Amino acid sequence: MSRINLARDMQSGKVSQDEAIKLNNEAFDAMIEKCYTDVSFAKKILPSTLEAIEYGAFYGCTSLMELNIPEGIKSVDGSVEYDYDDYGVFEECTGLAKVTIGGEGSDIEFTISHRAFFGCSALSDLTLGRGVTEIWAEAFSSCSSLSYISYLGTEAEWNDVYKNDEWCRDTNILEVYFKG
Repeated sequence: MSRINLARDMQSGKVSQDEAIKLNNEAFDAMIEKCYTDVSFAKKILPSTLEAIEYGAFYGCTSLMELNIPEGIKSVDGSVEYDYDDYGVFEECTGLAKVTIGGEGSDIEFTISHRAFFGCSALSDLTLGRGVTEIWAEAFSSCSSLSYISYLGTEAEWNDVYKNDEWCRDTNILEVYFKG
């Protein structure tokens, strides 16, 4: 079943919301497995029924090149409680070049946790929605191709985002562009 069919089947009563979430989560698990086995796995839009993506879910997935994290997801890496033995959710995804997190109208608060994109050396196109409220230590560290960020809010909103002192260590971020 595709997500479009799931939505239609939920409206018609053929599938309950819990069943739809379970099916989407099973599809997500299959997607993670495919990330490591299918070299054509390049662009992914994560299902909006997910609330968080836990530590190490895509660790080292070098075939992932583009990622869209929709507004319904609340955090990358699940929480700000970090065990240094854990890998960031997209850590060392060295092929990942483009990431979009949320949208410009989002009221859903979003946390980017420790080492979430650490070592994504190809990451050069990063768009953050205005729902991003926290960026934790080393979230974008060692993203050597990252020289700017597009932020879908205002400069004042960006200044209100909590950013740990080491959120972008060993990167070349020179500018933040504001849409709002």
